[in-house]
Amino acid sequence: MRHNNIKSEPELVELPDVDKSDNSSVKVRKYTGGKNNTEVIVYDVNGGGHTEPSLTEHYGRVYKLIAGPQNKDMEMAEEVWKFFSRHL
Repeated sequence: MRHNNIKSEPELVELPDVDKSDNSSVKVRKYTGGKNNTEVIVYDVNGGGHTEPSLTEHYGRVYKLIAGPQNKDMEMAEEVWKFFSRHL
């Protein structure tokens, strides 16, 4: 946060637990007000493995054995696009 001169406390958001069967949840920390309107958004996936969360694209059993469980409460690809489209 220092690199972007962000001094504010983050806005904290807990996303709805859309799929309770995945035994994971997502909390979001949004830091705004940095140099040149920079922002930093951190997604904390509690109980998830090393895979991106997805509502629609679900990994198979073998992949999950290697990378861990997948969160199914949000679509990470859409979140990434929303972030970068604001900064084009």
